[in-house]
Amino acid sequence: MNLYIRTLGFDNMTSEAEAKFIKTGIRESIKEGFVIRHEKLDRGVIILRLSNSTGLYVYGRYEKNIFKYALFVSFFPQLLQGPIGRFDRLAHQLYEGRSFSLKAAEFGLQRILWGCFKKMVLADRVAGFVTTVFGNYTEYGGWYNLVAVLLYCVQLYADFSGGIDIVIGTAEIFGIRMDENFRQPFFSKSIGEFWRRWHITLGTWMKDYIFYPFSLSKQMNRFGKWSKKHLGNTVGKAMPICLADLLIFFVVGIWHGAAWKYIAYGMYNGIIIAVSSLLEPLYAKGFEKTKIHKESKAWTVVQIIRTFILVNIGWYFDMAVSFSAALVMMKETFTKMSMSQFTGTAFLELGMGRRDFLIVLAGCIIIFIVSLLKERGVAVREAIAAKPLIVRWAIWYAFIVIIFIFAYTGDGSAFIYANF
Repeated sequence: MNLYIRTLGFDNMTSEAEAKFIKTGIRESIKEGFVIRHEKLDRGVIILRLSNSTGLYVYGRYEKNIFKYALFVSFFPQLLQGPIGRFDRLAHQLYEGRSFSLKAAEFGLQRILWGCFKKMVLADRVAGFVTTVFGNYTEYGGWYNLVAVLLYCVQLYADFSGGIDIVIGTAEIFGIRMDENFRQPFFSKSIGEFWRRWHITLGTWMKDYIFYPFSLSKQMNRFGKWSKKHLGNTVGKAMPICLADLLIFFVVGIWHGAAWKYIAYGMYNGIIIAVSSLLEPLYAKGFEKTKIHKESKAWTVVQIIRTFILVNIGWYFDMAVSFSAALVMMKETFTKMSMSQFTGTAFLELGMGRRDFLIVLAGCIIIFIVSLLKERGVAVREAIAAKPLIVRWAIWYAFIVIIFIFAYTGDGSAFIYANF
């Protein structure tokens, strides 16, 4: 194993200073600045201040053995759709000798079962309705569009998080712990928080390889100084971060696909996050004047609902056939909304019957309860494992029966994120 060091953000870092840093090593440099370090993996971040410039060192270890590297990149569970395995967090687990663990195998199979429930019972069931409405948007509108975008939300989350559950569960059977990719995203209180809870490993990759190098570059350092001089200290500090956020979400849009609708999807999220950062001082003044307690449960619920609405608006761009189609669907969601659309059986002729809607509703309630427990710090599988044997087996056998009985048997669909 060999040490690597990446230098980011110094505009006056001489080659001599960098050579001295490398020569003296990480431990000596710890004395000169603030360090975030993972002792076991010998990886971390050092933030140093030299003269009037602040910079960031990211250090860690890289692998020169091509066969070990090949083992890392070919670890089969993550090949389809992630999560994005970090070398320093995953590789050493693959190289270490392991013995069979019954507990790890049980937990892995349980995680796979949970993922199959999401994918087979929920995601595949709503796919037909979603595809029909979005694919023929000129024929629908109003409640059809609203229900379709909400069902797409269910489909995307159940499909992607369900697939990740299967991947993580498969790795867990072999005693390999992979990074979590979701952390109850629909309990987020802002769009920024949503993206810190959704596809976490992609967000971490973007932060390390795009956000930090861009926001701490020499150009952004100079731009930050110019902004503070001409726009004030508060706005000036936020401007480089806002531009970095916009760049991140532009890349996210391109990553989803080479189409204007995906770029619009990315920029929609990036603009909300950037504007929110710039308006933070105004929010603070607003809270003072209105006497709203930011930590109150009522305000938390308002924030969660607001974020859920904003997230679902973004799904129009993601799923619509084109950028213009997304705008038309947004408009006609409201201009064509009529209660008469619920009369007759038209709603039940788009790939989902009453039974399907009830199954999806029940499945969403189950996911909500599990997510709420996890949000409150309850380790669900561990809590079930602590129950008496008959209770444990009753719960897991019930899930097996539910999947066998209620799994969608129509034309299934591949994992959505496997296409990106």
